[in-house]
Amino acid sequence: MRKVVPLLTIVAASLVVLLGLLALRQSGWGSASREASNVAAGGEASRVIIVSPHSLAIEKEFKRAFEAWHLARFGNRCEVEWQDHGGTSDAVRFIKSEFVASPNGIGVDIFWGGGMEPYLQFDELGLLQPIRLPEATLSALPPSVAGVPLYNAAHTWYGTAISGFGIIWNRKRIAGLAQPEPKTWADLAEQGFFGEVAAADPRASGTALAILEVILQAYGWEKGFGILTRLSGNVKTFAIGAGDIPKLVSMGEAATGLAIDFYAWIQIRQDGKDKIGFVLPEGLTAFTPDGFGILKGAPHAKSAQRFAQFVMSPEGQALWVLPKGFPGGPVEYELLRIPVLPGVYKEYAAVTNVMFDPSAARASFHYDPAKAAARRDALKDLYGAIFVDLSTDLAAAWRAVIRRGLKPAEVKALCAPPMSEEELTNLSMTQWSNANTRNRILTEWTNLALERYKSLAR
Repeated sequence: MRKVVPLLTIVAASLVVLLGLLALRQSGWGSASREASNVAAGGEASRVIIVSPHSLAIEKEFKRAFEAWHLARFGNRCEVEWQDHGGTSDAVRFIKSEFVASPNGIGVDIFWGGGMEPYLQFDELGLLQPIRLPEATLSALPPSVAGVPLYNAAHTWYGTAISGFGIIWNRKRIAGLAQPEPKTWADLAEQGFFGEVAAADPRASGTALAILEVILQAYGWEKGFGILTRLSGNVKTFAIGAGDIPKLVSMGEAATGLAIDFYAWIQIRQDGKDKIGFVLPEGLTAFTPDGFGILKGAPHAKSAQRFAQFVMSPEGQALWVLPKGFPGGPVEYELLRIPVLPGVYKEYAAVTNVMFDPSAARASFHYDPAKAAARRDALKDLYGAIFVDLSTDLAAAWRAVIRRGLKPAEVKALCAPPMSEEELTNLSMTQWSNANTRNRILTEWTNLALERYKSLAR
C-alpha cells in the first residue's frame, strides 16, 4: 500500500532544503555562490561593463592587462565586458536614448573613446559621475595639451590618450599624379586630387567629425566650408570607419586621405615610410584627448573606479606606447597612441614606435571643444546630407567647375554654406532633437544642394 506523506512534512522538508541552499550561498561554496555572495556584500569588483567605439585591438589589450592588474592588486578577478554599439555617433546616440528611457542608470558603467565632445555633452546632461584618481596620478597629469583640457573641474571625465589629425598618402600614387605631397587641408581641395581622396562619413565616425571641426576652426567658417566642399568633391570613397582610410590609401584605392595619427602610424609600421607618408598639418591641426567617463547609476561603480585608476596609471598608459611583446606592453596588438602622462612617453622614448612626443604639442590655433560639442549633431547631419549622400552629384558639379576653368563665381556658388555658423549652432542646440524638425531641415538642405549641383554640372 502506498504511503501518504502529510502536507506539513513536505513543507517542513522544503524549508530545510531552502535554508540549506541559502547557507551554502552565504558561505561562498561553489563558483556561482561565490559570485552571488560577492554581489550581495557589495563586491562589485567582479565585472565592469563598457560601451566604446574603440577598436578590437584596444579592447583586447586593456581587458587582458586590467584583469591581470586587478587580480594582482586586489586578489580577485574583475571581468571586462565590452558592448559594441557602432561608431562614436551611434554609441553616443545609444547612451542618450537609454538614459531617456531609464534616467537613473542604463546598466552600463563606462563610456570610453570617441574624442572629447561626447563627454562635454554627457556632462551637460548630468550623465556622468566623479572619477576618483590617486593624487600621484593627478599630479603627473597636465591640465591641458596644446590649449585643450585633459579633464574638467568636476573630474567627471578625463582624456586617456591624445590624438592628432592629419593627412596620409601613398607616395607612389602621388608621384603618378604629378602632384606635390599634401601638407595642408587646403591641398586636398585642389583640382589635382579630384577622385583621389578617401574620407569617412562623420555620421558614423567620430574621427571624421573631429577632422571637420579642425578644418572649420582652423580656417574659419566661410573659408573652411569652402575647403570642405571642394575636398569632399575630390573624395573617391566615403568609408564607414576612420580605420579604413589608411588601408584604402595603402592599397592604392585613393592617393591620399584624412586620418587620425595612430591609424596612420599603424599603416606606416606595416608598409614602411618609403611607401606611406603622413603629416600633421603645421598650424592647422589640433590635439584632442580621447575621453573616458563613468556613467550615472553605474551598476559596478567600484569596478569602474578601479578601471579608471588603471587606465590613467603608468601601467595603463604604457600600453599605448610600448611595442608588442615588450615587458609591460601589449601582447597581441601594438596600439601606437600618444599617452596623456608625459613621463610615460619619456620613459619609453627609446623603444616606442609612437612618432610624436606629447611635450611637443603646441597650440597652433584656438580649438574650441565647447563649440564643437554644441554643433556636433547638426554638423554631422549637414555634411552627410549634402556631401556624402550627394557625393556623385557634388563630384559632377565640381568636375564641371574645374573643366570651365574654376571661375570665381562658380566656385563661390558651389562652396557657399547653407547657413551661418551661429545659425547652425543654435539649430543643433535647440531644435535638432525634434525628429520632425530635423527631417524637414535635412530635406531642405538636400533639395537646395541637389539643385545647386545640377545647375553647376550643366
